[in-house]
Amino acid sequence: MRTTLLTWATVLSASLAVAQSGIALLKARRVRRHSPALLVLLLLVSGANAGIPPGYTLTQIDVLEGGAYNEAWGLNELGQVVGACNIPHLGTHAFLWDNGHMTDLVTGRFAFAVNDSAEVVGADGHAGGFSDRGFLWQGGIAMNLPLAAYDINNNGLIAGQGRGYQNQDHAMLWQNGQTADLHPFGATTSGATALNDAGVVVGWFLEGVRTLKQAFLWNSGFATLLPRLGGLENFAWDINDAGQVVGWSEIGPWYEGATFSRHGFLWDGDALVDLGAIAGDWSIAYGINDAGVVVGASQWAFVWDEGAMWDLNDLLIDAPGWRLECAYDINTQGQIVGTGRNPQNLQRGFLLTPIPEPATLSLLAVGGLLLIRRRAR
Repeated sequence: MRTTLLTWATVLSASLAVAQSGIALLKARRVRRHSPALLVLLLLVSGANAGIPPGYTLTQIDVLEGGAYNEAWGLNELGQVVGACNIPHLGTHAFLWDNGHMTDLVTGRFAFAVNDSAEVVGADGHAGGFSDRGFLWQGGIAMNLPLAAYDINNNGLIAGQGRGYQNQDHAMLWQNGQTADLHPFGATTSGATALNDAGVVVGWFLEGVRTLKQAFLWNSGFATLLPRLGGLENFAWDINDAGQVVGWSEIGPWYEGATFSRHGFLWDGDALVDLGAIAGDWSIAYGINDAGVVVGASQWAFVWDEGAMWDLNDLLIDAPGWRLECAYDINTQGQIVGTGRNPQNLQRGFLLTPIPEPATLSLLAVGGLLLIRRRAR
């Protein structure tokens, strides 16, 4: 469900090309005056494409009035964030955060996703977790849905879990009052966790008498079983517009009585990649953007890109005292939402913004090249 604007990969590639052109021009014209500063600029821009992660500034997502703690789970391309806030004696409230302004959406519910039209979806909560009912909030009005809604794409198609055949919990889609039961592989229990703008869905189902979780991809009426890294179970959490899927899988060979660790995975339709772990022997991948950058948790919140996993706590700029515990979603601008502990040890949602941002890198590169050309004349 991630869209648009410019991806990190596209902008950084363009910036690198501009930087290389500038360096070539410097050599060709034998520019000497002020060239060291310009070279530093060009190397800074080109270095951003060398596998070095950006730093991040942190914005705290504050609680609603009277709130004790909150969690941030989803965001869109505009940087709007959704989640849930616990208010003592009043229960859980879904919220929409927009540039510092908090909107209390509905009581007793959890907001999981928001599209670029600021349409928010979520699920009803109860003591054991989430029910099979949810909501769609748009323009200040909340509408009840016949399914727990976990994702919504930019076409207004919603994915989640509701009561299907024989009143069992099934993966479902909903749009404009119409519900479709996906019923992958005839499983008695299943759920849809995410979808992209093409309507390709990922989720899970319970397989066999041992009710093992299995990840699936659903496209145009056909379900595909996703491969595992090992073990017996896997689970799909997100899919981008390129069709890349992330989630977790048990690892290691199976044998009777074996216990398994879990690692985050990235699957692109052909190759299955083990994302590894920061520390210990577990990780979970929750979100992926259209550039293939992955976020999740592995003891602490992480970002993964081009084969390397980074602890987001090590990449914070001027945010002392914060502990980022889990990262849930990332947009194409590289902004990340998740949950952690602030310097007062209070649980709060956060929004991370990469520095320098992709657009800034591009402007730096173009500006540097224009300056080089002027001084080379």
